Amino acid sequence: MDEFVGKLVEVTYGEKKQVVRGIITRVDLQGQGLVLSNVEQDGMASHSTLSLDAAKMVDLRLIEGSSNQLKQNQAKKKAQNVTAAVLQSPKPMDVDPSIVSLDEPDIPFVQQPGKQTRKLKKRDKAAFQSNVQEKLPDFDFEANLKKFDKETTFAQYKNGGEDCDTEQSYNLSGTTTSLAEQNMVQKHRQTEPKLRHDEMVLDHKEEQHQQIQKPGKRKLYANDNGVLVPSVKLSEMKMLRLHCEKLGLQRAEIVSSGGLAFATLVISMLGGRNRLNHKNLAQAPSVTILLGENELVPEALCAARHLVNHHVNVYVCLNGLKIVSMHPESFAQLKLFMVANGKVLEESKELESMSGAIDLIIDCIGQSMEGTAEHSITWCNSSRAPVLSLEFPGGIHPESGSENGVCVKPQYCVCFGLPKDSAGFSKHCSQIYIVDCGIPVVGLEELLGFKYVSPFYNDLFATLSSV
Repeated sequence: MDEFVGKLVEVTYGEKKQVVRGIITRVDLQGQGLVLSNVEQDGMASHSTLSLDAAKMVDLRLIEGSSNQLKQNQAKKKAQNVTAAVLQSPKPMDVDPSIVSLDEPDIPFVQQPGKQTRKLKKRDKAAFQSNVQEKLPDFDFEANLKKFDKETTFAQYKNGGEDCDTEQSYNLSGTTTSLAEQNMVQKHRQTEPKLRHDEMVLDHKEEQHQQIQKPGKRKLYANDNGVLVPSVKLSEMKMLRLHCEKLGLQRAEIVSSGGLAFATLVISMLGGRNRLNHKNLAQAPSVTILLGENELVPEALCAARHLVNHHVNVYVCLNGLKIVSMHPESFAQLKLFMVANGKVLEESKELESMSGAIDLIIDCIGQSMEGTAEHSITWCNSSRAPVLSLEFPGGIHPESGSENGVCVKPQYCVCFGLPKDSAGFSKHCSQIYIVDCGIPVVGLEELLGFKYVSPFYNDLFATLSSV
């Protein structure tokens, strides 16, 4: 029996008839068994040595070829399995040296503790043996080119696809359609309208935003939602304030409401919560307010106090105005601003000594050139910061719109309550805002004689555009 040692055999073993292939290293005549090395079970290397009982052998077949050929085949398969695992794995794999080694195929693979191995699937030979190119027919360019008539097809494009279907092609369903219908959208095709996130999906009646019964001609503005806002004259605005006092709405309440709404607008212009948050305190925005002989000074100082509470660096320049001679409402708001640790500059010369960039300049100078207002206007026009004027730019007459020497040239203008119908309103401005100062709608309708719909919805301010 020693002549079979070193031969390659294939054994069908056990009740399940497992096929085992290996090299005979020893024949046990007493124990009636065989000892195989380099064992392969179902085409995969399983054991380095394996003892088989002759009683459980179903079939034994001698395979032609030497043991060296088996070792070479096993080494090639191991190398192919390692290459496939490295290519398929998204992360670098820890490969055992026994798998890669071609010189020592008999060394068994020992799994390292704590690591999981991936079982590689066998390659489906039936799927990769067939040649795909052999099954595809050759494309006949000349025959297909003759089917395409460029002149007729381009004529259908120009006429919107309304010509007769002279050139036809077959789609997947087998029906014929014209080339023009396949490659362009029909002119009279009805598509569903695209709705915004704030529009109703269901059919509804459009709201009539404004039904103005205007006595005479008034300049109209509209907000982003299409609500019309009429303008009023300066004399009508004064009458409106007197009428509000009769209704119980005092001037202090109008200043408080208008100042808060104005501060909300400024915060939005500075960037809102994207700029003003707890993570950005080291880069707090800076705002400079230029004061003068203007009736809107209380609103400006009230807004300045609210801005200080929202971590904004606010500088108020008095332009030489004496605090003792200020209007009582302006003095009260200035006192509250100073209590809130606001910074006050008495002269306009101090503006040039300020350090750091200025994000916004608020113009509340008015038409008068008292004090150092002229120097402040010159500094304001030379600054790179955007300028926001309160209704009328500084140095411009409200009624006539004439300039008193130099004047502020702002980019933005804000009006309180209603826009003003005068030549000086929003002069040199490219954008107009309106803020809610708390005037009742009933008071507007009673005094001015037209039906009024408030343009304020979820904000205390709105953007206006000319109609």
